[in-house]
Amino acid sequence: MNRSLFWRNAANWGFLLGLAVFLWALVVWGLRWEPANGWLAEGLLALILMAAIWITGRKNASLTGDAGYSYGEAVGFVFALMLFAGIVSGVGQFVIYTYIAPEYYADLIGDMFDRAVAEGNDIVNQTGLDKMKSLMISFTHNPFVMIFSGVFDLAVKGGFLGLIFGAFLKRLPEAPRTEIHGDE
Repeated sequence: MNRSLFWRNAANWGFLLGLAVFLWALVVWGLRWEPANGWLAEGLLALILMAAIWITGRKNASLTGDAGYSYGEAVGFVFALMLFAGIVSGVGQFVIYTYIAPEYYADLIGDMFDRAVAEGNDIVNQTGLDKMKSLMISFTHNPFVMIFSGVFDLAVKGGFLGLIFGAFLKRLPEAPRTEIHGDE
């Protein structure tokens, strides 16, 4: 497969996938799902990611024609796809955390630390917990931290999913067709 086509497809589909992850985060925020139900949100997001990887991977593999599509190409495509998706979703997370719902996420972080204190976590004192809470909230308002965390999150997921899906997306090259003629 031509390299420019590989990167163009990864960027285009990654942009759409990152947009889907961003919109999913908006849905989760809009429904005000509690952290206790986070497994449901993450599970549904995983299904969305796997369906998108399968569809885009099959489409990308079909563009190679008779040349086939190796395991390495499939893994590389899924990883590149998820890198681009991570950039878009990281920007989206920054927008949500900073402009759309900053109080909601600050309250979630505060609740997490309050539960740690209530459970008797004596690792640090209250002053240390307050400093960690303010540091975490400040990180959510830093675009570079949010983009890096989005890229890291989806790149790790993409690496693992690419290893699995690559086995199913690979295609062997087509054997050249020869015509058999009778004895003349």
